[in-house]
Amino acid sequence: MALRDPVHVLFIPSVVLPGRLGKLKTSSVEKAVIQDILRKRKDKQDGLPLYFGLIPSLSGNLALKPGMVGTYARFISYTREIDDDGYEISFSAEKRMIIEKKAPSSTAFAMAYIRLHDDPIESIDNVIKIMERKDVSPAVINYVHNKLNRNDMVIERIADTLNLSFEDKLEILEALSLSERLSKFANLLEKYAPDEPFKGPIPRKSVMTMSIMKPFQQALNGTKTIRFVSPFGDNSQRDAELAEKINAAKMPPAVHKAAMEEYARLQSMSNHSGEYSVMRNYLDTLVALPWSNSSLDEIDINKAKEELDRDHYGMAKIKRRILEYLAVRQLKRSQLKGPILCFVGPPGVGKTSIGRSIASILGRKFHRICLGGVADASDIRGCRRTYVGSMPGRIISALKQCGTNNPVILLDEVDKMSDGKLHGSPLAALLEVLDPEQNSQFSDHYIGLPFDLSQVIFVATA
Repeated sequence: MALRDPVHVLFIPSVVLPGRLGKLKTSSVEKAVIQDILRKRKDKQDGLPLYFGLIPSLSGNLALKPGMVGTYARFISYTREIDDDGYEISFSAEKRMIIEKKAPSSTAFAMAYIRLHDDPIESIDNVIKIMERKDVSPAVINYVHNKLNRNDMVIERIADTLNLSFEDKLEILEALSLSERLSKFANLLEKYAPDEPFKGPIPRKSVMTMSIMKPFQQALNGTKTIRFVSPFGDNSQRDAELAEKINAAKMPPAVHKAAMEEYARLQSMSNHSGEYSVMRNYLDTLVALPWSNSSLDEIDINKAKEELDRDHYGMAKIKRRILEYLAVRQLKRSQLKGPILCFVGPPGVGKTSIGRSIASILGRKFHRICLGGVADASDIRGCRRTYVGSMPGRIISALKQCGTNNPVILLDEVDKMSDGKLHGSPLAALLEVLDPEQNSQFSDHYIGLPFDLSQVIFVATA
């Protein structure tokens, strides 16, 4: 088939392009066959693929000859028929093709036999080997491996970003071997991507083109190892800093192993994929958690009594109970599995301020979590990473904000929590948080790894 308008681009695989199919000089029967095929494609009645060949030409008339190189395209959709102009279609380029011989003119849509060039040298692995032999920097090789994720038309994907002329694009298209294509591509880089700086404002596409092309230009010219800077930002330094943070976070061995496995997965991802940002946020959350950072208890019963009397008037029974609790903690310097204090009273009587005073007496960080109206267990245990916009629960978020693994966390208005029949009961989720026999292995759904809550002092109000 022939496009009515001249082809001025190098067709890149998987890119859907518009086109206009000119009226074919065929018999009425053959024309009816083509119209029936296009109609079925438009109405989605026929799921069979339809392929055709594209031979680039500046003129509208082109005599097909053996040896001509073109593009093997796949029909995508048929929009409508235009009077005296042809058909509006969209198509996707697949691979190169070469005309071997004229086909019998039995049908209008069989113009020539084609042979696809599946040259094994066109794989990305072989391209990388060639670049390694040319002493290309690892950053450039990693960029090619991650960004050019198809095993064909590697050079075309890069050349398509340059403002090449039709003749230069045709030269690349007609180069069937990779070595010939690399040689021509190097010459084109000398022509279209000069080292001299441009004057005046540079469009964003030109900046991206120069940033991407210059490493390849230097590599193909045989220069020494170069440093590649991505136009979208260089994440290599950020990733290296992340690895240092993982090693410095003093995680438990099992957690550190899991974090390094996720970091290895992050290194193999494209930094423009959605999965990359999800993985990056997850690792940033892991390194921000206080796995081994604790506050030192400074318990002095006499000073504690003075501070309680200074901050709170009356409430003798409550003060006495708090002092008993602190005295037991002072005697048992080891891990204490004691009761959880719960203050009950109407709003405004000082329940929250008492919890803040306990944190001040112990020299620990204080964090308040309001649970009034909470009806979803994910507020306590977080959402799994498979969900869009997932994040850790409020317990893990509180520890991340405090920066220590033994703060005083006030669970405010626990009696006003909903049973959460639809999304899981937050009351049941609190059991693993508060139970001394379970909270040393608390597992947040987002983190997916055990975190020790046994050193946290929980104070509840109702």
